[in-house]
Amino acid sequence: MDVLFFIALIIVYLGLNIFIWKRTLGWLRSLHGVLHAKWVTIFFTIIHVLLAVSPAAYALFSNDAAKAAVKYISNIWIGVFIYALFFMVLSLLGTFVYRRVKKIKRGDPVRRRLVAARGAAVAVLILGFSAYGMIHVGTIKTSTYDITVHKACASGDRLKIVLVADMHMGYSIGKKQMAEMAEKINAQKPDLVCIAGDIFDNDYSALQNPERLMEIYRSIKSKYGVYACYGNHDVAENLVGGFTVPFGGKTINENEMNDFLRKSNVKLLQDQTELVDQAFYLIGRRDASKPGTESASRKSIEELLAGVDQRKPVLLLDHQPKELQEIADAGVDVDLSGHTHDGQIFPGNLTIRMMWENACGYLKKGDMHSIVTSGVGIWGPAMRVGTDSEIAVINITFDNRTAE
Repeated sequence: MDVLFFIALIIVYLGLNIFIWKRTLGWLRSLHGVLHAKWVTIFFTIIHVLLAVSPAAYALFSNDAAKAAVKYISNIWIGVFIYALFFMVLSLLGTFVYRRVKKIKRGDPVRRRLVAARGAAVAVLILGFSAYGMIHVGTIKTSTYDITVHKACASGDRLKIVLVADMHMGYSIGKKQMAEMAEKINAQKPDLVCIAGDIFDNDYSALQNPERLMEIYRSIKSKYGVYACYGNHDVAENLVGGFTVPFGGKTINENEMNDFLRKSNVKLLQDQTELVDQAFYLIGRRDASKPGTESASRKSIEELLAGVDQRKPVLLLDHQPKELQEIADAGVDVDLSGHTHDGQIFPGNLTIRMMWENACGYLKKGDMHSIVTSGVGIWGPAMRVGTDSEIAVINITFDNRTAE
């Protein structure tokens, strides 16, 4: 992230917090005269300031428990902040229209009652959406896709893949969510398990009980094993509110993360091509925006396909669902991705489709099948609203007859 853009982002964030502080204080004062007291203003201001700085303040703590607590609070605050801003702006627009229609003038007693009612409605909506989002994170659903690849596969005419991504293990996601994920994967009795990146949430030290997490990953069973590629958050870097701080060293993959996967029996493919059971190819790409290398480079799809016998099925594991046409033209049969979280929280789930050709779910691109999972975990706000945490089950039928 560019330094000037980062500074501008901080200024905008501060301005929006002042807006929320002012509107909330105005609503409190409309409820009762006692809330005009100076001590109420001071108390509310202190609480708001502490919450507003929490996305950066967690870095000030050296104690892991204190750091984790502050970080988790900050992740909740980010969601509350988003909904406070969203519903406050919406309510102001609604009130503006209502006043014009009803011709309510300044000083009218109805105006004060309207402010109180509007504030109460906004508070209920903020708390309701936030509470639901925090609870809904823990529910992992199963999505199923049935596709046909018009090639012969030496291992048989069926292949069941379970695709997961975006666990973001760290301050918000831990062993409880991962244990449920592993249980749901094993219930499918998959032939292959693919992890499409963002396994970690940048800070390896944020993992609570990594040994137990390794045990959970080792408990995942499949015929051909568990394979993974890295995503843009599988690098060590400083974050503020989920955004990269544009200071410090290079963003590279940590040895601790690599060791975690190795001890978890997860085979990491870093711009590598694997011929599985002499039957089909699985390619794992480095991330498009954070490759995790010193030179910040990754191989092209043409380089990865060099020497590949394309008479066999070719599966691609790529964190971000980018360059779909290029990948399809190169001869990939199935492209497996994550990254988008399907927008994660409303209204993001409505706008995400303007940013990605396949924001979530299934898309046929020529002869290639693109499947993007909404992910198991969360990034930033510790909430899911309007989207689901999921595992994706992909049932592939191999048929070497020419597609009609």
